[in-house]
Amino acid sequence: MSKYSILFVDDDTRLLSALRRLMMTKAMDWTCQFSSSPEEALALVTTQHFDVVVSDMQMPGMDGAALLKEVRIISPDSIRIVLSGYSRTETIARVAGPAHQYLAKPCPSDTLFEVIHRSLMLREYFNSPVLRRIAGSLNTLPSPSGQYATLLGLLDSPVSNATDIAHAMAGDVAMVAEILKLTNSQYFSLATRVTNVDQAVRILGVEILRLLVLNVGIFSMFKAGGAATRVMNMVEARGLQLAAAAAERASVTGGTQRDIQFARIAGMLSEIGMLILLDRDPEHYTVALSKAVASGQTVAETEQRLLQVTHGDLGAYLLGTWGFNDDVVWAVAATSPSAPAEARNSVVARALLAARTQFPLEQSLKAVFSEPTAAHA
Repeated sequence: MSKYSILFVDDDTRLLSALRRLMMTKAMDWTCQFSSSPEEALALVTTQHFDVVVSDMQMPGMDGAALLKEVRIISPDSIRIVLSGYSRTETIARVAGPAHQYLAKPCPSDTLFEVIHRSLMLREYFNSPVLRRIAGSLNTLPSPSGQYATLLGLLDSPVSNATDIAHAMAGDVAMVAEILKLTNSQYFSLATRVTNVDQAVRILGVEILRLLVLNVGIFSMFKAGGAATRVMNMVEARGLQLAAAAAERASVTGGTQRDIQFARIAGMLSEIGMLILLDRDPEHYTVALSKAVASGQTVAETEQRLLQVTHGDLGAYLLGTWGFNDDVVWAVAATSPSAPAEARNSVVARALLAARTQFPLEQSLKAVFSEPTAAHA
């Protein structure tokens, strides 16, 4: 098997030398290159493929956020990590989109190795180039127009509070995913993982959320209409339905409080891959879903046949690159026909699979495409 290829970018030559020495311990498995300027790094990315790109944030000329945006365009399947000692709120806000994960300097070598190794193992398991390219090119996850407008109104109001904002975000799949990704990053150095939106909003604070949403554009509004909008609304409603059902299942089967929390997250985010495919090509994906309903095939079978990717695999891979807990990632992956048996063994995975059996996706889609206006969408 060929070695994995990793690029480190930092204008601090002393740190780059330290990274070079550190990575010698991985020379058997990783081929590492080191660049002291973002311009040089871009030239390398243009001519070579890197499985992982690790960049400093503050560099002269082009900073890490701008660099990783370019990497996303040139090499969308590369996993992008920021390693930075610059801890202003604006910094984490700017890299929230282009970076998959944010590591704070000084970063323990074990942590750096673990994050890179986990990223590489995700690539090993989800080895479809189509899947990695689609997930890696994602800019922002879309939210329904009504949900997005409600959040904008709250953030624009001088009297809005954290409770109201959390309530508005809690029912939106994209917002839940993005805010949990952000608050569980190393920037906040929390002792335990954040597992609910209310807690995440209170950690961030209203002002930081205003910055993220109004200035940085961490969320986006879904603009397609017709059947695509109905599919989007179904995904949102289904997220809440599966979150409640999976959490209840984890509880009645003797799961710990941690299991119950992660089952709720996994349920809420289990169809997140559908949002990625809807955002990428709403018309094409909606047609594919309608064909699944008409043919009687499962959604996963139809997706694989027509798109060469399933939304379960796509969602699990995205959540994995964002640093979500393994229980959540593999529970979402367990919904895919290609998932190994061990992915289905955890309390969280079994709870989510039970919830999906109770509320089949194909049944939800039948309701979407049987609406009177569906034929004219």
